Amino acid sequence: MQTLNPPKTNPMNCNQLDVYDRFKIRIDENGRIIFADDNFLRFTGMEIDDIVGEDFSTLLTGEFQNGHYQDILFPVMKDKNKLYFIMSGRTKDGNCYWALVRSTHYRGVDGSGPKFLWELKMLPQSVIPQLKELFDKLVEITNNAGHEYAIKYFMGYMEDKGISFDQIATSMLGTKEKKLDKYFKI
Repeated sequence: MQTLNPPKTNPMNCNQLDVYDRFKIRIDENGRIIFADDNFLRFTGMEIDDIVGEDFSTLLTGEFQNGHYQDILFPVMKDKNKLYFIMSGRTKDGNCYWALVRSTHYRGVDGSGPKFLWELKMLPQSVIPQLKELFDKLVEITNNAGHEYAIKYFMGYMEDKGISFDQIATSMLGTKEKKLDKYFKI
């Protein structure tokens, strides 16, 4: 098992994952957390008993929750066998981190599902300002007009860029899915 280095602070005042860290979280078909690995728990300072059974949105920073990111994310997760997305997660002490997440379906031993395996890896520093700008805008719209308008803005953003939700990570990172798969093997 790999030991984690102390988190580094990036210019956005979030903890930065080490390039070799990969965390795993399992989520059931209803969006509830059913498992988190020891590396994730050490990095975030959370206890397994505090998060098992909670909605996966509890792992997101307040800005992501306020922007209702999870309302857009979960339906897409259910439709895709493999999905890459970007998240701003929170630690127990209130700090944040940016991560690239690969979500894949799996079935329970009883055939139930689909359940979801989330693997989290570091997000390159170069894309964080662009992402922060987008999500700050969504939060601003939510605060001023409501989350329905923020979702409409987000959908319009994707339409203007000619991308779907599941292409945001690859387009912002300027790479193809095969390269992202290799990134998760590091």
